[in-house]
Amino acid sequence: WLFQTLEKNSMLRTLFAMSCADAEIGRVDPSSLSDQILVELLFGGFTEKSAFESDGELRDVDDMSPDHVHVDEEGRVNRINLPQYGIGGTLAMRWLPNALRLIDLQLNELCGDFDATCLPPTLYYGDFSDNFLGGIADLRRLPSTIQALRINNNHISGTLDMTALPDSLIILNVSHNTFSGPINLEKVSKRLSVDMFGRIAYEIRSEIDTSQWKNTLIVRFCENEFSGDVRVHTLSNVDSLVVFSHTHCQRVVDINGNSKAL
Repeated sequence: WLFQTLEKNSMLRTLFAMSCADAEIGRVDPSSLSDQILVELLFGGFTEKSAFESDGELRDVDDMSPDHVHVDEEGRVNRINLPQYGIGGTLAMRWLPNALRLIDLQLNELCGDFDATCLPPTLYYGDFSDNFLGGIADLRRLPSTIQALRINNNHISGTLDMTALPDSLIILNVSHNTFSGPINLEKVSKRLSVDMFGRIAYEIRSEIDTSQWKNTLIVRFCENEFSGDVRVHTLSNVDSLVVFSHTHCQRVVDINGNSKAL
């Protein structure tokens, strides 16, 4: 798809010819590209994008529906909102615009690898749930601004290092994947809770004041291959053990040695 995109767009052909004089295409620095080109490359991997095209070519980001692709006053793409849009193909996260604050791609049919290192530094809400994404999730590399990350219902694997989660994080849903190894939340002194009706996620997404949740972390780990003890900071801060259900973990233990069976 990348080469098809290049064939259709003379600007891209010129840019890539210049950028690849001494290096292969895969080494192009995304930060050197305009948001228009990044969106063209990002959407170039999608199989369903006719709503964003005119005469077979992708529209300028300024001409796209702001409900789907929103551009701020400085001309930067800061929201990509395409939940349940029937999009298939490949998600290449390296092409995410650098000023992106919200991306919602839930309930599509996207393949590719989830890569936390590609999340823009300004991102506060990322929903990649209910797709076919693989890869691993390096939670040590999350943006310092992120408040909600939903990567549940995918095929992401590996272990999770949660020793350096950003203080801004309020929601972390990794359920229904193939993660393995231990669950260690000893560094998280916040209250661990659930968001049964999605109220908190809605408030974050809508940029409603979320200061009341600053000492709460909504988590879901169920339906994975986690094993061993679940390590938490303080057992009394765990509102519900259901967030750890349907794993191979047997009990929850805090830093003081208090424990509770799952």
